[in-house]
Amino acid sequence: MKPIATALAVLAVLAGGAVFAVDPPSAPVATPVKKMSLKACNKQADDKKLAGRERAQYVKECRTRTAPVQINSLGSKASSSSAASGPK
Repeated sequence: MKPIATALAVLAVLAGGAVFAVDPPSAPVATPVKKMSLKACNKQADDKKLAGRERAQYVKECRTRTAPVQINSLGSKASSSSAASGPK
């Protein structure tokens, strides 16, 4: 009887230790910087009536810029789709 009780006690300790062996949560990941979309840059190039090398250079430089972030009146960042719709 004693060996069975000892074996159960050892199993209980080992099983309890497995609960604490869980990996801790990882550190929060920084949000990536949002780049201008190719579609938006091409539209801007069309609006400026650019062609050839000038257009290619403009689109390349446009893509390296970050997208504008709008902040609403509550101080939080607004998504571009809600900012484009405007007040109703």
